[in-house]
Amino acid sequence: QLGHTDDVNSVAFSPDGRYALSGSWDNTVKLWDIQTGRDIRTFKGHTDKVNSVDFSPDGRYVLSGSDDVTVRLWDIKTGKEIVQSIGFKDGEWVVITPEGYYNASPNGDKHLNVRIGNNVYSIENYLEAFYRPDIVRLALAGKSEAKLFEAKDIDPQIYFDRAIEKLNVATKREDLKEVAKYFEIAKELSPEWLDVYYNLGLIYDKLDYYDKAYENYTKYFDFLKNRNAPLEEQTKAADLLVKASVNNGKLNEIKEKMVKGVWFYPSLAPGLKPCTVSSFGRFCGDKVDLSNVSFILDKEIPQQRFYIIRSKVYNFGPISYFYPKFNVQSNGKVWNRNIIEYEYGYMLEKEKAMKEAYLKYKDKATENAYLTILALKESLNKFPWFEVVWDGRFFEIRHVIIILLPSSDFPYYAIDFYLFKGEIRIDAKPNFIIIREYRKSDRAPGDENFDKVLNNSFNKLKKLNIDDFKFSKELRFIYKED
Repeated sequence: QLGHTDDVNSVAFSPDGRYALSGSWDNTVKLWDIQTGRDIRTFKGHTDKVNSVDFSPDGRYVLSGSDDVTVRLWDIKTGKEIVQSIGFKDGEWVVITPEGYYNASPNGDKHLNVRIGNNVYSIENYLEAFYRPDIVRLALAGKSEAKLFEAKDIDPQIYFDRAIEKLNVATKREDLKEVAKYFEIAKELSPEWLDVYYNLGLIYDKLDYYDKAYENYTKYFDFLKNRNAPLEEQTKAADLLVKASVNNGKLNEIKEKMVKGVWFYPSLAPGLKPCTVSSFGRFCGDKVDLSNVSFILDKEIPQQRFYIIRSKVYNFGPISYFYPKFNVQSNGKVWNRNIIEYEYGYMLEKEKAMKEAYLKYKDKATENAYLTILALKESLNKFPWFEVVWDGRFFEIRHVIIILLPSSDFPYYAIDFYLFKGEIRIDAKPNFIIIREYRKSDRAPGDENFDKVLNNSFNKLKKLNIDDFKFSKELRFIYKED
């Protein structure tokens, strides 16, 4: 244990037999002169027990493995760490230099974050700064500081290759967004690179970002035209451009109708499976092929903006009464009216009557009923609109409803969190919108301050993931044609 402050767990000897390494549970590695027994150098950096050590075959480097799940490579002359490597249970890996530059397997960097003070950010925000496999390769090759500094001139090919690498293993939307980020960096570094615009157009098309697809296809087409590319290539590029433009137009048209459209309950055309009629809507059979459905307009419902096509789950809840009312700001943000207006509007209309009943009878039931109305009203006043968050032709809306439930012993606030996942189907005829409702219930003590319950609930709502919710129902809507 000489020289270390805890047990030694591993020992190795240099190829020439002159030196020894020791790895200890004190988180350090030491280099020893065998002849003199002198402690020559200490390698510090591990944050947990060191379990294994070794020399490189040429004796220039030290390798160590630790319970901190890193394998580190050290320069034996200076004692400086060159890189650390981390392997993950899913088979991905990352190699990082002390300066933060890294190389990784296709999805390895999903395990990385950037910490600035007490704030933690996704590595996606710093790809251009830190994803530098070229610098990692130079460090592993033992290049000098001067050579590493020269490598700070970034080669756009690095990011193009990384985009292709990630594209080959992409399985979901989020993967494609990462691919686009690497292509965007390559485009920024090399604005005349023809292939980058073509690939970005394809990726944005796949993501349904039709405006961005159109922008990149336009640039790609202009490059082909200016370089007198074969007519066949120009025609193909023009077709892609036109398709993106048409899809973008369809998407924007439906978004506009979300704000100013009027909707109807429809009935199916003769010969098709009839709809189920209930007190809260007209819902069509699940087996209807929507791509071939023709609709006959039913009577207009004032203030409402969709045709309801069908419901997959026939139960009550906000989406059953969810006649979405949207508003748009000058900056383009779309907002959705608080569903309290639809779900509990009939209660809000009785505020005056409930107050009179409470003042007259002074019992717990009327008090709680009146306080519930006040809570709903306060929620609606504080949060009248919720932002519609767009992702291509997909959108998401989050709501929360808080009701004070009466109880003789322990009154409490019933808190219902709602997540609405929307999808605009521009590939179907007629175009329609799917809205899926997800729900999560919670509660808070009835004696707590309502404002505190309200604010805590909205803060929690922002942090919830879709896995925290339970699927409730699905509705499909179609807009009135002008």
